[in-house]
Amino acid sequence: MEALDGQGMSGAVGDDVSEAGGSDPGTMLDCTLCALPQPRSCFARVTAACGHHACVDCLRRYLTIEIMESRVNVECPACPERLHPNDIRRLLGSDAADLVAKYEEFALRRLLVHDPDARWCPAPDCGYVFHCTIDTHY
Repeated sequence: MEALDGQGMSGAVGDDVSEAGGSDPGTMLDCTLCALPQPRSCFARVTAACGHHACVDCLRRYLTIEIMESRVNVECPACPERLHPNDIRRLLGSDAADLVAKYEEFALRRLLVHDPDARWCPAPDCGYVFHCTIDTHY
């Protein structure tokens, strides 16, 4: 599991909360989601844009619920800042590849719904989309 440091660079979980709780990795901080005190090393930055932090377990549960409810415009749990897809991938980690794939499928479907030239395959259980444009100039 990786988190972002103050400069937006990748690092280990807990490296990005030094401004919130000092440099001691054993410092206890309150999670914004569960409100329980957790060691600083259990926290990750939600998104670089807002700078909020929460414990990794709560963030993973939050993202799992949001994705399972087909939400693609996932917001920081502490503010209205939307998470970038890279933040979602980073927070879920490599062990949740199926959940990341589900999120990406929902995001693609949401994008295609708004494309007037996208046509879904009529075959049952087919996920293919055709991009059709009608040429009115013969």
